Amino acid sequence: MSDLDDYQQLRQKHPGWCTIESEPAIFNQILRDAGAPNVRVVELYSLDESILDEPDPIIGLIFLCRWRQDAKEIQETEPDCSSSVWFANQISENSCGSLAMINILFNAESLVLGEELTQLKSFTECLTPPLRGLCLQNSEFLRKIHNSFARRSEILQNNLDVIDACKNTKAPANENSANPESAYHFLAYVPSGGSVWELDGLKRQPVRLGEDDGEHRWLLTAMPRVQLQISKYSEGELMFTLLALTQATANTSTNQAFDASAVRAVQVETLEDNGSFPYATRARHPYVAFMRHYIRVLAGKGIQVGHS
Repeated sequence: MSDLDDYQQLRQKHPGWCTIESEPAIFNQILRDAGAPNVRVVELYSLDESILDEPDPIIGLIFLCRWRQDAKEIQETEPDCSSSVWFANQISENSCGSLAMINILFNAESLVLGEELTQLKSFTECLTPPLRGLCLQNSEFLRKIHNSFARRSEILQNNLDVIDACKNTKAPANENSANPESAYHFLAYVPSGGSVWELDGLKRQPVRLGEDDGEHRWLLTAMPRVQLQISKYSEGELMFTLLALTQATANTSTNQAFDASAVRAVQVETLEDNGSFPYATRARHPYVAFMRHYIRVLAGKGIQVGHS
């Protein structure tokens, strides 16, 4: 078996969720592969009413921040998960980015999802947040798409983390940790059932932020909460990112059936225009395994590499 084949098998058969790069282009590719081609992830650089002018409607926000454990944090979550919002707890340590996107997708009623996501949403509809999180963790379909962007070193590190966890030798992540990437976390903000919600997979229940007044002005309710999260960081510390999930619109008449293939074509064209598609393709390619395999082929032909 070649290095390329071995690398692909390692990705496909790895049972856990690996750390991947928090890059909108990669998230866009994950959404396409999972069956949400009419959704695009964009990075926001301001937090004011100008985000209401986005050309495509925003169906959810994702706030990426460095997680800090606060023992004095006030418990604001609802006593029970409302039936008007779909919320799943985070069970796997490295799945928070994909989980945040799923929490948003499953609350957007106007979206047309692929068969796998539709079945998963239907199956988990009546489950509790912990059981929903367990279903997502055990979804081979989602895990393979997520891990397709994992590097070999991250897969091997994930295996070591599992071993350390079994031996109880791994210290919990904190802001002084040698690997601060392990302490990053994703918070999702969505409108659902007439309310605006903060969905934190590490909390038992969602947090209701206020009423949704419609017309996509729910963002005005979510923004103060995001600003509160940002205020927790000292001035000059850039340890957060704000992403928006937007729904691509298709040029269809009101009496015409929704054409998912047309929206998919629009989305692919958009990704290629803004450079996301090529970047995601390059990020997924196993360059190290390719070079090792290429050097072996040259060596087999008697060609020395690295010598003039």
